[in-house]
Amino acid sequence: MTEDPYARGVTGWGEQGPPAPPSSGFTAGRIVALVAAVLVCLPLALGVWILLTSTVLAAPGADQHGYGLIFGTLLTAVCVLLLLPVVPWIFAGRARRIAGFVCGAIAVAFVLLVVGVVLYGQLTDP
Repeated sequence: MTEDPYARGVTGWGEQGPPAPPSSGFTAGRIVALVAAVLVCLPLALGVWILLTSTVLAAPGADQHGYGLIFGTLLTAVCVLLLLPVVPWIFAGRARRIAGFVCGAIAVAFVLLVVGVVLYGQLTDP
């Protein structure tokens, strides 16, 4: 019969045995990041809905002045910029690094796009 080495304390751990491996469950920080992401996604969905209803889903002439397009774009852009730094903290380990890289690339592309549009508008304005 084989004797349990942990019961005798041969390995130095005593009766408790070796320490448990770190859990892969959600920690408090990851839960807070998930809740923050969900709270930011609500106005993001509203901004996308405003954009869709003022452009694609609208009857011709429904948004004559383009306020839905302006405010929907502004709301969506702000929500995306708030969501990008939060998303990587939802994941653990290597997935966090990958999500951070992807979110960072999206943020850089977004900033370059905004700078390009502003410069194009300034350079082509008569």
